[in-house]
Parts: sequence; structure tokens; C-alpha cells
Amino acid sequence: MLQAEIIEKYLGIPYQHHGRDLSGLDCYGLILRIFEDQGVTLWDINKDYDQEWSWQGKNLFIENYAREWQGVEDPRFMDVVCLKNGKGVVNHAGILLGEKKFIHAVKAGVVISRFTDREWQKRFVGFYRYKGLAK
Repeated sequence: MLQAEIIEKYLGIPYQHHGRDLSGLDCYGLILRIFEDQGVTLWDINKDYDQEWSWQGKNLFIENYAREWQGVEDPRFMDVVCLKNGKGVVNHAGILLGEKKFIHAVKAGVVISRFTDREWQKRFVGFYRYKGLAK
């Protein structure tokens, strides 16, 4: 799937906590769907967290997802942009589109942002590549 196809398919879909289909997505639901479009099935922890998980000190990315992902210094299309909350917990992510832009699901729905914008830059943790696509 190309960048333009991802944007056309997902941009504007409403936000829904635990959302996993085109009627509503959360940030990880969006990542799951985009990777499914590429023929990659990612592990999902959907049922095991509520809306306040990241403020309760839980770090689901580090505890569960990091084993399937590797941090990268040379980001490229389809890498995941990870962002943290005020407690330093990775609680948000999106897919890198290129040109410092990423697509992600926020309360306003699926949007495109620049990770260099002040809001996202202060929350930026790093780029991660799914080990199955690391070649």
C-alpha cells in the first residue's frame, strides 16, 4: 500500500477507544489495520487496557510490543512514530508517511501531523520498525 492509498483509506475515520475497524480507530487500531493491508498481522492487547492505562503507570509498548520492534535512526515510510505522555509513558503512536509527517488517530479522528510540530516534538520518543519488515 502506498502513502496516498493509506491517506485516502484512513484519513478522517473517527476516533474510537479500542477501535479496530473502519467505523472507528484508536492509534494502535490504525497501525494494526495499515499493517494488515500489507499482509502483516500484529499482536493486539486490545481487551487488556482501559482509557486511563497510561496514566496508571503502565507502559504497554515497552512491556508487550518492543519485542517485535526495533528502534531505528534512519526512519522510513511505514516506521512507527512513538510518543509519550507527561509521565514518560509511551501512550501514542502513528505511521511515518515521510517528509516528517505521520498518520495517527487522535480524539478528532485519523489525522496527519508533523512530528516536528512543538506538541509532538516534546512527546517524541523515537522511530520503530517492525522486525518482520526490517530488511
